[in-house]
Amino acid sequence: GAWWMNEVVVSDRLTVTGGARYDIGALTVEGFHDPLLEEYLLSQQMDAGEAARYALRAEELQRRFGDWSGAMGVVYIPSLKHTFRMHVGKSYRYPTAGELAANGVHHGAFRHEQGNSTLTPERGIQWDGAYRYRDDRWEVLVSPFLSYFGNYIFLEPSGEWSLLPHTGQLYRYRQSKAVTGGGELKATFRFTDHWQLGGDLEMVRNQNLSDRFALPFSPPDMATGELIYMDRGAGMLAQYRLRLEFRQIFDQRRVAKNEEPTPGASLWNLSAHLQWRFGGQRVITDLQVQNLFNTPYLNHLSFYRRLNIPEPGRNMQLIVRVPIG
Repeated sequence: GAWWMNEVVVSDRLTVTGGARYDIGALTVEGFHDPLLEEYLLSQQMDAGEAARYALRAEELQRRFGDWSGAMGVVYIPSLKHTFRMHVGKSYRYPTAGELAANGVHHGAFRHEQGNSTLTPERGIQWDGAYRYRDDRWEVLVSPFLSYFGNYIFLEPSGEWSLLPHTGQLYRYRQSKAVTGGGELKATFRFTDHWQLGGDLEMVRNQNLSDRFALPFSPPDMATGELIYMDRGAGMLAQYRLRLEFRQIFDQRRVAKNEEPTPGASLWNLSAHLQWRFGGQRVITDLQVQNLFNTPYLNHLSFYRRLNIPEPGRNMQLIVRVPIG
């Protein structure tokens, strides 16, 4: 591939950056037929044609790809308190070997994944922006985004039961027109030099434009609040910081066909940071307590979700660092 990029400083307040890139790629997959698997499936009274499809663990193919992508971004800073950013671009991604030719158990994800040799390179148009306000007390960030794909590649639960052990339903790679959007809203307020209150809201929305369902494996909405106390001292006590965080994970019911919804959860986390000196040596300690109240919950994006295995309960870590030099 080859790329070109340029930045133009229009003024002290306005900067424009842009670039273009062209990529070419060739992919060769050696076919693999598993005769032992086929023999086993036939012994289980499976149809010969279906047994042959399962035994073809990788399809032999040769593909060549090539296309361009580009982007342009603008940064406008009208004053020290305000910053505006905007970016628009065209993306291009050719399918991987797994997306094209895989046919078997993904042991890390506990599912049977099946490639699609007819997939074409994924092309899309993206826009995102950001506005930041900052003064002595407040800091606010708003960052929306929107993308459209003419042939988005994704792994879809088919609703068909796989005959391979420890797998469940078949997951097939396919592509479709799709749109995704969302953003983040983040705010921080400093009461004093010591106390700080912050909040963060993250949202993602998407849709498969072919069947009007959501795309699979979409993250749920999430809201986070934090209260921080910090002190910057002198002498023996260099710095310490205490942080209490509340995280609300909302129910994820915007799911694809044949995908299970996931209930939300309310979690509390606590952390303490301390820098101090011992015998003239600087020491940094961090104490972290995740999931303070030992709340059982499921992660919608985790490989363990389909097994209904919850995320870790109360988790405590003490990290000690001693800089040398």
